[in-house]
Amino acid sequence: MFSVDIIIEGLKVKECWEFAQKAAPNQKPNEFDNKEIAERKLEKIITDTFIGKLGEAAVQKWLSDCGIHIELDWSITPRGEWDLSDVCYNDWSIDVKCTKSVGKFFLIDWSKLQFRADAGQLPHFFVMTKLGVDISKIAKDGSGVCKIELAGFVDTRDLTEANNKLLIIRRGERLPNTNVGLATSNFAMPIKDMDMDWEKLSYKIKNESAFSLDSYVPPGNCFESEKKHVREMVELPMKYSLLLAGSDILQYNLSKIEGFIKEGIKCLLFVDEKQAAVYADLEKKYDRSFFQLYIVNKGNLPALTIYDGVRSNQQQRDFEKLCQLPLNKVFNHEQYNIEHFNTSDMLIVKAAAGTGKTTVMIDRIMFLLATVENLRPADIAMITFTNKATASMIGKLQKRAMAMFDLTQKKHWYEVMEELSQMQISTIDSFFYTVLKNDGSVLGYGTDSSIKSFIHERKRILGEIVNDFFKQQAHRNFLDANVMPIYEYVDKAFNMWEKLHSRGYFEDAIEGMDFGTAADKQDQIINENLQRIIVEAEKRYQLFKKKHNAYTINDIKADMDALTRSDDFVMRQTKFRFLFIDEFQDTDNSQIRSAAWLQKKMGCQLFVVGDVKQSIYRFRGAEESAFEVLQKCLKQNGVLKEHICEENLKKNYRTAAGVMNVMNNLFAQWENSGLLVWDGSVMPCIESQGNLHKVKCRRNDDMIIPEIQKWMPISKHICVLTRTNKQVTKVAGMCRAEGISCRAKLSGGFYRSEPVRDLYALLGALLYPEDTRRLYNLLLTPYTAMVPDGEMLARMQGDEETVRAYLEGLLAKDGWHGILKRQRVEPFFPMMDELFDQLRPLERYACLRRNNFPLYGHSADADYDVDCYLLNFNKLMRILYENFTGEYASLLGVFAFLENKMQTDRKEDCVYPDKKTEEGKCLVEVMTVHKAKGLEFETVILPYMNMPFFQDEDYDEFKGFITDERSGQLTVGWAFQHRGKLRRNIFYDEMMTDEQQAARREEARILYVAMTRAIENLICFISREPKENTWEEFVQNCQEVK
Repeated sequence: MFSVDIIIEGLKVKECWEFAQKAAPNQKPNEFDNKEIAERKLEKIITDTFIGKLGEAAVQKWLSDCGIHIELDWSITPRGEWDLSDVCYNDWSIDVKCTKSVGKFFLIDWSKLQFRADAGQLPHFFVMTKLGVDISKIAKDGSGVCKIELAGFVDTRDLTEANNKLLIIRRGERLPNTNVGLATSNFAMPIKDMDMDWEKLSYKIKNESAFSLDSYVPPGNCFESEKKHVREMVELPMKYSLLLAGSDILQYNLSKIEGFIKEGIKCLLFVDEKQAAVYADLEKKYDRSFFQLYIVNKGNLPALTIYDGVRSNQQQRDFEKLCQLPLNKVFNHEQYNIEHFNTSDMLIVKAAAGTGKTTVMIDRIMFLLATVENLRPADIAMITFTNKATASMIGKLQKRAMAMFDLTQKKHWYEVMEELSQMQISTIDSFFYTVLKNDGSVLGYGTDSSIKSFIHERKRILGEIVNDFFKQQAHRNFLDANVMPIYEYVDKAFNMWEKLHSRGYFEDAIEGMDFGTAADKQDQIINENLQRIIVEAEKRYQLFKKKHNAYTINDIKADMDALTRSDDFVMRQTKFRFLFIDEFQDTDNSQIRSAAWLQKKMGCQLFVVGDVKQSIYRFRGAEESAFEVLQKCLKQNGVLKEHICEENLKKNYRTAAGVMNVMNNLFAQWENSGLLVWDGSVMPCIESQGNLHKVKCRRNDDMIIPEIQKWMPISKHICVLTRTNKQVTKVAGMCRAEGISCRAKLSGGFYRSEPVRDLYALLGALLYPEDTRRLYNLLLTPYTAMVPDGEMLARMQGDEETVRAYLEGLLAKDGWHGILKRQRVEPFFPMMDELFDQLRPLERYACLRRNNFPLYGHSADADYDVDCYLLNFNKLMRILYENFTGEYASLLGVFAFLENKMQTDRKEDCVYPDKKTEEGKCLVEVMTVHKAKGLEFETVILPYMNMPFFQDEDYDEFKGFITDERSGQLTVGWAFQHRGKLRRNIFYDEMMTDEQQAARREEARILYVAMTRAIENLICFISREPKENTWEEFVQNCQEVK
């Protein structure tokens, strides 16, 4: 008995592909909870549906060869329902599964068996099929055939726990020898162990009567008695929560309350001390997501019953009285109100640091899924601002849905759990990219538009414009006429252009922007030239993108902004009923306009949450006025003022009460000084006092290590927070010198990381093998086995031939000459794969770092550095594949791409391992404040608070660029050093005072973020005489807590 190969004709393959494209939006997601792979997108669902239909077509053809003729079902199954059996003949039913060519297991979900048994839709057999070739090699246009293997089948009656051929994989466990974890309990059977007697199967179907499955008992605990109880219960008056207080509790006994909990109803009880004893065991038994018990210490409890948060006017008054009573623990009525908010109005949530905004968003989504009729996860979308936040939110939602299903065993929560991957949770760039993919044709893009890297092209456009402008001039001496050479105009214009885009200004705003004039004649020439160059560059670039049907990641904001001005089209993008936006204070004006426009086009409820006090990305356009701008945009779109609501989260669950109270006073002082938008004090919920120390010192460097060593014995987690990457590197080096295991995390810096620099050195040496400098750099990387001897090189006294011969001799040990020959004839990516196998850079790095090779690593933790190198190496290769997919990748092209990125891209973040420290040891980290956003640490140390905000060298990197909107028009002020002279326009001087005050306010917000990371201990380094325009100026009046 063997498997059977079936050949599917080209036209049938095409028919399956077309069906998959139509059916995919309604198909259920993959049931695996594999966090190692990316969330399934529409393209992946299409592929999976296509594979499944090919399997059905193969079974149809096999049956036809056996004289059994059937028709396939080509109807589209509504979302949230499962399809019926794939093959039906003479009362027989067969379910067909198909897997890729590498598949090794037949899997069947226990709960699905139960649900299908309840519905009377169990198939008699499950048939397993496999692709005969890789999916990418299947021609989908009807031009080629496809081979499908009938791998095996199983009788449904054999799907029992007593069958020793079946593996039982419980929820959360992994398939043998894989990293695939399952979200629900499954039977797993190795495909090689399945029945392959195809003649027996065809004979049964053709000649025998179908057997009954009435006696089949699905696996696991079926909870029949509980299911019967649920079916017979009178419908509950609530769907999600029940709040009871005072005498109203007396109408329910303990058993009744627990019954509600088991139905998935969150119960909140407010009782006196006598009643508390009755319900104390429930508090121990159930998580706070299901049960909360509050004891009133004194005062009269109002009688209150609230279903799903809905209150009459009288109930609202009683609820407010309830919230004023002294309780044994804090009841967060702000979170309760947000969680149970109505489903029609727009909601803005202002959440101070540590007030539980993530928890309330999860609670809100669970409330919606429980109470809104016919709502599916695919009807909800959430925008976050980092990939890490996206992964965290997905994980927490999965955990909550799984807990609800485990408690209730309800079909609804099983389907929610199964369909969570259809909920779009993504970064703002990914979300907007999806919109553009679907609706970008309005802007002139084709359906197959893609993301490219256009750094070369944008600089080339600038160069062409500068050349065109200046060719028209009759002056013989270019510098006399234009003050700066062409390359400086290109560099300055490129930097200005980038900053305009990062701040949310695009084609229309750029075309109408005002550069004003300049007092100096030469400055005026520069001013006029720069404005003309940038305006023309924006026009040409927009045409260039349409012609090449592509755009960069940085263009997504611009194109979304353009889309918001196109009201005369029907949106093809999937419309959501609810749209959540996290960290809203980090959005710029164009992104805010896009969010408001999406709300209007989709007709969805908008839920935004953030804290303007944590708006610390001003350099990319985020402002502290984000909420006000949103309200203005919503009103312009026709949303009435009374339908835009605000809620404030004011209870802090992070920081010790003593420290938090001092910070409340300090932040109030900042508000009085115009430094901070302060909504009033937050209420600390952590009862400990904590410590807030000010360390007075002359030299920060002398005190950092002693202070770390002081807190290490009494703290589990210390983080040193700094303003700059340079300071991070400095502190990490000091820790390493003292043998302190310290993990350093930089903001941005990916394109200066070790894996990127090492690969760049390798490519440079391959391209320029005669350049001794590049050969030397390569020998310092883990791509080689030898390291040059510095003393020997010094004795060669710079003799180029001698040095080259020496370096080539070292490289010869790795087969250097053979590598050079190979790179001339082999395609780039296959060649690199062979080089990685031959040179083993990852293994070499790990070996050298663990043996304390001085050139590798940043921290004192070798294993941590090795993991960092691996993660960022993998990220680098993924970026290269993404940027060079669909086009010929050459050694020179990749080298030039990396060179540009290393010179211009400082924003791309490195990836850091999330490793726990050994039990009983203190974890020490050092990172910038921007990197620490969203995190918390037991002990926070803030050194270098005496460093000034404004430094003259800022001009050298062209940071003197100010934008403002005056009467709706973009106004630009600029300044930079050129040949020892400060060049600027008049707007720069006019706007500089406001700019410096805005910069001071942002520095206060950055310091606010830094200080609010602390859980228990906060240590600030200040001078004996604090300087102006420094962090220490802001905290000099801060009290200490000891």
